[in-house]
Amino acid sequence: MSRFRTQRLPMVALIGTLAAGPALSQSSWEQFKDTLSRNAGIDFEFTYAPVIQASPDRDWESTANHELDFIGSWTPANGSGVLQWWALNILDYSSLSTSAFSNTLGIISDPNDGDLGGDRSFSGLALLWWQQELAGGVRLNFGKLGLAELVGKNRYAHDGRSDFFNTVVTGDVVAGYNIQDSGLGVFAELRRQEWYVSGFVADGSAEDNWIDFDSPGDGVWQYAAELGLTPKIAGLGPGN
Repeated sequence: MSRFRTQRLPMVALIGTLAAGPALSQSSWEQFKDTLSRNAGIDFEFTYAPVIQASPDRDWESTANHELDFIGSWTPANGSGVLQWWALNILDYSSLSTSAFSNTLGIISDPNDGDLGGDRSFSGLALLWWQQELAGGVRLNFGKLGLAELVGKNRYAHDGRSDFFNTVVTGDVVAGYNIQDSGLGVFAELRRQEWYVSGFVADGSAEDNWIDFDSPGDGVWQYAAELGLTPKIAGLGPGN
């Protein structure tokens, strides 16, 4: 019999959008962002999401971490494409990492997306790419690819922190095994109203938390193709 089982975990979590910089009223901060968007084509958000999880079945053993995100984009005046980025910091507060906590509970998938293994903190780029829309519904992305944002997406429950779901529900089950090593690459998608097909080729041995320009020479690549159906469902809108 498998030792893995379903575990319901009590969880205390907080997610919010923070205004960084000088002390500004909310309206002043939003005015500043609106002006920056109109005049320079720059849009951005800071989000801070701490997670605390504990299990009464294991003497209240717990895990805790936070994620601080800086997500933004720049669109040139001619609208030819868009530069997008996602920088983040993850800090582990507890003696048990997320994966160690999962092993303690005997569950197969991590209950949050903040696992750092043996590290206590991580700072780096999740993605930095140029996105170009072409004729005929074709989209290209090239740069440092954030694979969890491109393939195996669940549009209704995409964020394990804001949606409070296990990562098996909110994303690609295998993403955790390759996303740490993903680097420079190219993604292409052809989208129609009720279906899409996409694929990517990316460096599979990147070690730099920011951008690794050396590892593509290793010849270790990862690639995948995806075919999705998005039919309209009466009363529910487009499918996933």
